[in-house]
Amino acid sequence: MLGYRFFAGLVLGLFVFAAPAALMAEELAVPGKDGGYTVKKGDTLWGLSGEYLDAPVNWPDLWKANPQLKDPDLIYPGETLNIPGRAAGEPAAPPPGEGQGVRDASAGDGGASTGMKKDEPFVEMGKTIFRLPEKPEGQVIVIDGGPKERQPLASVTSILTAGFVAGNDIKTMAIAGSPQIDRHMFTLTEEVYIADDGSLKPGDRLMTFRPGAVVFEPGSGRSLGHIMIVSGLLDVKSRKGDYALAEVSSAFTDVRISDRVVPYADPQLIYEPAPSNPGLRGKWGYVAALKDNRGMNPQEGIIYLGIGSKEGVRSGDSFEVRRSGGRSTTDDGYYDSRKYVLPDVKVGDAVVLSVQPDTSTAVLVYASEPVRPGYRVYYEK
Repeated sequence: MLGYRFFAGLVLGLFVFAAPAALMAEELAVPGKDGGYTVKKGDTLWGLSGEYLDAPVNWPDLWKANPQLKDPDLIYPGETLNIPGRAAGEPAAPPPGEGQGVRDASAGDGGASTGMKKDEPFVEMGKTIFRLPEKPEGQVIVIDGGPKERQPLASVTSILTAGFVAGNDIKTMAIAGSPQIDRHMFTLTEEVYIADDGSLKPGDRLMTFRPGAVVFEPGSGRSLGHIMIVSGLLDVKSRKGDYALAEVSSAFTDVRISDRVVPYADPQLIYEPAPSNPGLRGKWGYVAALKDNRGMNPQEGIIYLGIGSKEGVRSGDSFEVRRSGGRSTTDDGYYDSRKYVLPDVKVGDAVVLSVQPDTSTAVLVYASEPVRPGYRVYYEK
């Protein structure tokens, strides 16, 4: 049985919903305001997070910065969004191909033309390059701004809200009630009583979650547990008799009185490239489930794998996702029919966000087609 501190070894593992923001804005844009971004046709929180927050899986940070959005799937042209870390009046990043790219042919390296003006700066491999207007043509000055700060593949919020798959053998605490009368759901700054063994003290942080759908391993049919939906974080403020009084400090969805409670530990952040994992080489597992059944949005998916720490999986491990190549039968009327089992086909890559003993949570970083439960994942590094 896992103890109270099971989450510290979790390496926890998008999110409240695996990359919502799948629904795109439908109308034309209107001019934006200083310090914000004006939604235009085709925008999604997923896409905007990839452009401004380093990785699409960080979309919950963008949603959290815009409390006026009640549903992350629904953003409309003309709305103004606050972009975390973007200063007021800062211009939007140029679209791909405008002001950035490879050197053009006149720079002397035979590259493709960018259609830029001679004195216009552009970015190449993390460096700003200014082309000189004077002769000789093609001379460049390279200004190296130094190494950029490494950004994690996913933020803490993104890892937490991706959820995880676990059984019912987790030792948990319970929400006993609230100072408010007849309350069963709670949000930011509201207080709850935690029924514990008396060990909680002011300053402790807790995590709340609840079980969702049951997950079965393809092939064997054995139960892997439930998809656990992380609902929020609590900060213990004081003790009230036999209970700890805690405040909701983060709410990824509504925190319910029936939610389970465990001590919280920060998840391990993942930086690419992740180190190889020799002990995992050649091992494989199944895609056991998809978060929110988003298999039709392959670039936006959180998937749960039927392979975990017992097999040596660690956060940051990258798996190839493959489907069966199927079977083929040939019969030309002259020879006996022949049957063939075709090779598996790679359809994507997934990076592990968090690990449990028998399962792991991963994000699809590439997919050429919808990924479905029953596909296999292979570690080949």
